[in-house]
This record gives sequence, structure tokens and C-alpha cells, in this order.
Amino acid sequence: MSDMKHTEAPHTGLSRLLLTVVDVLIGALVFLLPFIMGGREAWGHWFLITVSLSLGVAWAVYAAVQGRRYSVSWLELFLIAGLSIAWFQVQPQAPEVMSKFSAEYTRLLPSWSETQLTETQLPETPSAESPTAWSVLSFAPVETRHAWWVFLAYAIVLTVLFQRIRQPEDCYRLLKWVGIAGVAMTTFGLLQWGASNDRFFWFYEHPYTEPTVHLKGAFTNRNHFAQFLSLAIGPLLWWLFRDVKLYLQTQAATNAGTTTPHAARPKPKRKSARARKPAAAAGSQAFQQGFSIPIMLLLCAVAIVVVAVVLSLSRGGMIAAGAVTLVALAGLWRGFKLAGAMAGIILGGGVLFLSLLAFSGEEQIQVKLDQLISGDADKIDTGGNRRAVWAADAKVIQKFPLLGTGVGSHRDVYTLYMDNYADFAMAEMTHAESSFVHAALETGLVGVGCLIAALLFVMLRLVRGTFRTTDPTNRACIIAVIACMVGAILHAVVDFIWYVPGIVVVSLVLIAVGLKAASRHFGTMQIRDGQASGEIWFPRIAWAALGGLCVVGLIRVQPELLSRIEAEKHWYAALRVKLDVPPDDSDGYDNLDDGQVIALDEQPERLSPEAQAAYESKALARREVAMAKYLQERISHMHASLKARPDQHRVQLALAEQCVNLFDLLQSRSDNPFPLNMLRDAATNGGFETTQEMQEWIQGTCGKSFQLVKLADRLSRKSLQGCPLLGHAYVTLVETSFLHDVADSQHRDLVNQAMLVRGHDPRIRFMAGREAIMANDRETAMKLWDSVFHSSQLFRLNILQMVAHSTPVEFWLQQFQPNAEELRDILLVYESLKRERDVNVTLERLADAIPKEAGEIEDEDERLEALMFAYMAARRIEDLEHGVEILRRTAKDFPLAFEPRYHLGMTLVELERPEDSMPHLQWCYEHDPGNVLIPRLIVRARSLMNDREDDSKVRLANFERWASRTRKADDKQRRLP
Repeated sequence: MSDMKHTEAPHTGLSRLLLTVVDVLIGALVFLLPFIMGGREAWGHWFLITVSLSLGVAWAVYAAVQGRRYSVSWLELFLIAGLSIAWFQVQPQAPEVMSKFSAEYTRLLPSWSETQLTETQLPETPSAESPTAWSVLSFAPVETRHAWWVFLAYAIVLTVLFQRIRQPEDCYRLLKWVGIAGVAMTTFGLLQWGASNDRFFWFYEHPYTEPTVHLKGAFTNRNHFAQFLSLAIGPLLWWLFRDVKLYLQTQAATNAGTTTPHAARPKPKRKSARARKPAAAAGSQAFQQGFSIPIMLLLCAVAIVVVAVVLSLSRGGMIAAGAVTLVALAGLWRGFKLAGAMAGIILGGGVLFLSLLAFSGEEQIQVKLDQLISGDADKIDTGGNRRAVWAADAKVIQKFPLLGTGVGSHRDVYTLYMDNYADFAMAEMTHAESSFVHAALETGLVGVGCLIAALLFVMLRLVRGTFRTTDPTNRACIIAVIACMVGAILHAVVDFIWYVPGIVVVSLVLIAVGLKAASRHFGTMQIRDGQASGEIWFPRIAWAALGGLCVVGLIRVQPELLSRIEAEKHWYAALRVKLDVPPDDSDGYDNLDDGQVIALDEQPERLSPEAQAAYESKALARREVAMAKYLQERISHMHASLKARPDQHRVQLALAEQCVNLFDLLQSRSDNPFPLNMLRDAATNGGFETTQEMQEWIQGTCGKSFQLVKLADRLSRKSLQGCPLLGHAYVTLVETSFLHDVADSQHRDLVNQAMLVRGHDPRIRFMAGREAIMANDRETAMKLWDSVFHSSQLFRLNILQMVAHSTPVEFWLQQFQPNAEELRDILLVYESLKRERDVNVTLERLADAIPKEAGEIEDEDERLEALMFAYMAARRIEDLEHGVEILRRTAKDFPLAFEPRYHLGMTLVELERPEDSMPHLQWCYEHDPGNVLIPRLIVRARSLMNDREDDSKVRLANFERWASRTRKADDKQRRLP
């Protein structure tokens, strides 16, 4: 069939209905998807994929009914490439093929296959069902498969948008939709921020964040919120200047006595410089007469959106918003030629923006702006998180250069080569903090190359379109899109914004609008025989086939999407569970009668050692009961999550760890209080001949709680089926692998395997060091623990408790050079061991270290607490002179603090220096006249002063008597012959 003979069918009621459905679905993606937590969570993914596939069905049916041609954007090549990369990453490959992509697949996973045992398999009889090696390129294949569906949804949205836009009015409508969506999100964000109950939408409690920490609207991250608003700034400015231009033209026509409808006006021709001057003057004069209410509302909308971006305190968002605003203003000024009106808009908008910003009163805004202006990497990247993860990701990219490690795998692979992971072990970096770095890690140089090529292709077409188009309104549309893309690309360099569906969909809308507006002859729509420029013939049966594929995909993907929703609900419920330790009900406060009070100067009674031990035992019992309830509740929710969706490798691992924790807790309260590691040692050294015999003995020793160990072992192995890089799963298997082998022959291999995949993780290094200690290899253990000791208090205390009983404190001081915070942990352990000498050595070091390091503590309350702790350390070792030095510095740094002044006065009284103590005691009395202890200290100081005065008088009288006797003796001697 020839292109010249193909014509579209006239619109019917059915085709109009289908077109309305298409528009409604596009509107749902633009307006509703961002409000479903940005589309990031399970409900958002369900909405995105379901609506996108439905959009594909609706458009395919409409196109088949109408006989529509296909508009070629040439972005189809990049979309197909992205889908192909994600598809290839989850296809099984032979070992030699895997090695060609990266030799790390073999080096990193030498023992992974040993963890994949079937239920009935014995170590002596390998099963054919067990895999021998990891066989797919993606380290997180389940997430990669899901990402394929997400990317397919984006491809459908972009393709349908490019087909749907036929007239300039379609572009204008979509730009207005984006602007309205940004204003709606801004309004909601400000309202929620100012009147929130710490829940999103006033009813949804997110386990990781809350809406009042930063202004973030319906997004879980302020950077994403700011980027979404930045995408709306360009369309809003375009809308504002377009309406101003139309208003000025209407005013000019009215002043001239004629009114020309916009639709009937001929397209303006380019005028000479002389001809433009009267028009500019007329426009400026019309501008001075005042704007319409809609224009003022648009100006306010732009200002409020920009202010909201600043209030979010997102530095990347500020850069993006600034770039969008500058590019849009420069381009629209050149495109619309508003002359004096342009200056008025900028001036009015600037004044409105500064007024709103001043009204907000956010002091942190200045801090963020100063950080950006400074250009200092240490100030901009506080803590060094971004630089650390970029350096680690660069090493991963170097090891997996072609197709990366799999879409959705970043959180599992960035730790592979992160040498300084111990400094960031308390936070998980789920994404690369850079869209380009993230894409390079997960899809390799091929994937990021396609992304960059697509961006360059779009930008070149847009820039060319600005010079090629003859319609100023179309040129303005292109400029607005270019401005948004510039801002988005700049922000993408320092943040991974393109994994948020709400942002991606709006970006695709803008790209489709820009490319259509940049098309040759777009706006004039030179159609011959139903053919528009850039369209090719597409058979009706092909449209029907595409619609059928979308229907099949829609039906097929629903069970997985719904299971993700159910699984995420229970997983979030598990994260929300809190440890609730009931208070002690024996403190007597609950038994107070109405009106009965406790005197402030009443001191608590000192408990006898027996009573103190009983009190601590009750407190420990309460905590154990609360902990058991906490673990059981979390296990229940995690089990429900896995029941809904069994392929969650991270939930499987978390549940395995909770099972081990609950087992150890139950064992500590049982008749045979063996923790799992001691049980493992007893079982492997018990001389059992078969695993069945050993398990029967454990069952008799531990009872039903032994099932928790078996469950933890099975879940850990299953989690490694989903991702072989879960180092913590290997740690759990180190403890449970003896269930399948009485000799525990895999023990050392599992330790080495854990070190290979996550060797910089403090928990892994702690486990490996513990195993080295048990093998009497103390030197290796200390090398492994060097970074662990400094990483967190949890591991530090575990190391100290394991070794301190046989080690003097000088060993830790020389081996690890601990700082003040670490010295306090050392003190805590040696105090629990009641090693008085080691305690005194630690206190002496603390009294010296804390004042030296106090200047680095930014929080004033924490610095004051640290200095007072240093004083108490000096006091405990009876070095009161050093304590006075510490207190003098503390009183100087905190002149209004009561506690250092009080202790300084008290200590000086103890040192019998009442003259020095009196100013401090008098200051304390003036600031706390109701304190009953201060007058006593003042009386004591005055008594010392009086005693000294009396002593001085006695000494003076004695001296005078001695001097008198001396003079008399001298006189008597002189009178002798």
C-alpha cells in the first residue's frame, strides 16, 4: 500500500471515546502518580505499569479503528536497547560467557554453589539440581526482571505521547498540565509541612522518613520533590509569558480600536529593528496599565514553586531550579520579545520571591546557599557520603564494564570494593547519588552510553528546532523543554532522580512535547492524503497486535504487582515495630496519693549490693520479655511478607537473622543456656557420626526453639539464590552450616566467601576476627578488627567483651589508639569486669583526651556533657587539680551553664581554696536561690576563710610575743657590762 493512498478514517463516537480515555490515562500519570509517594513504592509501580499498559491498549485500539499512521521519534532505538539490556542481564549464560563479561563472577563466588543445597541433599552426595555457578549477569535478577516492566511502561508512555500529539494545542495542554501538577504538589507540600501529624497525607506512616523533617510533599526524598517542582518551572514560565504576550496584543488592539481574535490573527512576521521599537513601546505602555488576575496568579505560582524548591533545602534542586529559570528567562525573552513587560515580570517576580523567602524565615537556607557558593567539596558533601559511594561505584564499573551488575543491584554491590565502608556502615546507600554513575554501574558502559546518546540526540533536535521553526509559540515550547532538560541533567549528575516514576513520566511528557514542537512544519500541519510530516504507514492489524500484547502483559504482570503491594505492606509493618520495655513499677511513684509530692532535696536510698543485683535482674528480665515480643512480632510480619512474595532475598535474610536472635534469646532463658555459636562447637566436637544423630541431640537439648535455627539456615540459602553477594547470609551460614555436616567442613570456605563479597563490612570482619580468635590466631584477628573497632559502638563492645577479660587496657591503647568516645566504651567494659587498675588507667586517659577533642564536638550540649564527664573522670582518680583545670575551661566556654560553676566551687572548697570558690558559689546562689546545697558550701567556704583568719591572728600574736621576748633579751644583754 502506498503512503500517498493511505488516509485516516473520520472520527466516530467510539474513536472520540477512545481518545478521551487516552487523555484521561495520560492525565492520571501526570497528576496522580507523583502523589503516590512519587511512584517509588509498590503501589506506585502498580499504578505506573497498569496505567501505562492500559494506555497502550487504548491507543492501539484507537489507532486500529482510525487507521492511524506511526510517528517516528527515533527514540525507539534507545528504548529497545534499554529493554534488551535488562532482558539479557537475566538470561542464563555459560561460565565461559560470564568470564568474558567479567572475571569477577568466578573470583567473587568460589563457594556460592556450596550454599545451594536441596532439602534432602547430604554434603557427601552432590545433587544434580544444585547449580554449580552463578549464571546470570545481574546480581539481583528478581529486581532486574521487575525493572524491565517499569522500563516497558516508560517506553509505552513516550511512544503513545509522541503519537497523541498532533497539534500545537496538544503541546500547550500538556505543558499546562505539567505546570498545574507542580503547583498542586507545591500547595500540598506546604500544607502538609505546616499542618502535619508526622504522617504523609495525615494517615500514612512511612518507616524511613516523615514529612516534617524537610519539605518534600508526597515524595520520600526532598531532592525528588525539588526536582519535580523544577520540571514545572519551565512550563509555568512559558505559560506566564505566553499569556502576557496575548494580553499585550489584546491591549494594543483595544487601544487601536480593533479586536482581533487570536485564532483569526495572521502569523506575525519578523519586523525590522525600527518597526519593533513602536511595538515594544506600545507593549510597555500596555504593561504599565496592569495585568489580568490570571497573569498575577501565574506569577505567584512561579514564585511559590521556586520558594518551595529553596525551602526543601535540596542543593541539587536549587541548582536545577536556578538553571531552569535562567535558561527559560533568556530563551523566552528572546522568543516573545516582551520588552518592558519582561523587565516588569522579572522585577515583580523577584520581589515576590524574596518576600516569600523572607517570610519563611528559614536560617538553614543561607547555610545551604553558602555551601554551594563556597565550592568546597567538604562543605557541600558533608560527611563525604557522595564521594565515598562514587569512588566505590567507579571500582565496580571498572570490574563490570560492559553490561554492569544488573538493574536494581546497586545496594548489593557498592560495598564490594568500598575500602572505607566501615565509616558508612550505619547507613545503606541504596542508590549512587548520581543518575549517570548509577546507570553505568547497573547497565555498564553500554547502558550509560545509550542514555547519554539519547540525551544528546534529544538536545540536538531541540536546539535545532529552535532555529528551524518559524512559529514563536512553538519556539517558546521548545525553550521551556530545553530549560527543564538542562536543569534535570545538572541535577542528575549529583543525584539519582531518574528512578522516581513521577519524575520520569513528567520528563517524558516534556521530551515528547519538545520533539513534536521541534518537528519540521509542526503547527502548520501540512497533511497530504492524511499523512503528517514524519509519519509512516502502519497496518491496522499491527496496531491490533500491539494492543493484544499490552493486554497479555497487563494480565500477566498483575499477580506480581499485587504480591509486591501485599509484601511491602507487611515489610513496612515489620520495620515499624518498636522495642517497648515496660518501666519499673516498684519505684513508688504509682502509689502516690493525690496531692502527695516528693521533696526535691530528698536523696534516693542507696541499695545494698544484694538489692542492686535483684533490681538489675528484674530490669534484665523485663528487657528480655520485651525483646522476645519485639522479635516475634517482626518475625510474624516478615513471614507474612514472604508468604505474599517468596522471592524477596533481603526479607529472607532479615527473617533469618531475626530467627537466630530469637533463638539466642530463648536459649539464654532456658535450662541449657547455650547460644548458637557454643551449640555449634558442642555439636561439631561431640563425635556424632551422622547429621540426623546430631540434630536429634540438639532437638533434645534446645526443644522447639531448634526449629528457628533450621529455618534461619534454609532462609539464608534461599536469599543467596536471589543475590549471591549477601555477605550477612554467609555469616548466618557460618553459624548454621553444621546442621548439614557434622565436621562443619564448609566453615572456613563460608568465612572466606563472606570476606570476598563484603570484606570491608565491619560485621563480616568482626565475624572473621572472632573465628581467628577461636583458632588462636590473635594477630590475624587484630588486623581484621582494626577498622571494626573504630566503626561503631556495637562491634567495639563485642570485641572488648570477647578479649578484655584476658587483656590489660594498655593493649587497646597501643593497638587502636582510641579516641575519647572509644575510651568510654573501654571504661564501660572494664568497669563491668571490676578491673580497678585498668579502670583508673582509662579514667586518666579520658581526663586528658576529652578536653583535647571537645573542640571538634559541634553540638554544645554534647560538648558540655563530655567536659563534665572528663571532670568526673579526674575526680574518680582523685586528681582534683586537673579537675579544676577542666572546670575552669568549661565555665569559660559555657558562661551561663550552672553545672560547671557549681562543681568548680565545690571542688575548690574541697581543696581548701575558699577565696577562689566564693565567686562561683555566689553566682550559683544568684541563679538558683532555691538550691539547698549551695548555702552549705558557702558556709563551709566562709568557715575555712574564718579559720584561716583566726590562724593568722594566732600566728601574728605568737610572733609578736616572740619578738617582744627577743627584744627584751637583746636589751638585757646590752645592759650587761
